[in-house]
Amino acid sequence: MKTLNDINTEKINGMHYGGRILLPFRINIFHAILVKKSLMSDGKDLEYSANFDYRINDDFTEICFPSYEDLSEHFSEDDIIKLYVTEKGNDIFDENNRVWINLHLLDNNKVRISI
Repeated sequence: MKTLNDINTEKINGMHYGGRILLPFRINIFHAILVKKSLMSDGKDLEYSANFDYRINDDFTEICFPSYEDLSEHFSEDDIIKLYVTEKGNDIFDENNRVWINLHLLDNNKVRISI
């Protein structure tokens, strides 16, 4: 099983299918923000909170975005899905355990993950 520390050292990827994203580690998710690059007329990115559900499985986390039947139809590689998370098993009340991770949807159902 992968950890959040493995993200930068191993350059691991997740997967996306339809309105779901699968990440190869176990996390608690507090907040999700969708960032659409340069959609505003003044050149600023459009950011908004996302409605989501998630389930922690034995060795991965599944995130469902019920407002989107297919995420790849709405988000390009330049757009970002930002998640505020803590790794499963860590103290969620210790702010040192919480981080933002960025997800970029790629071709072939891959998700690039970065911190």
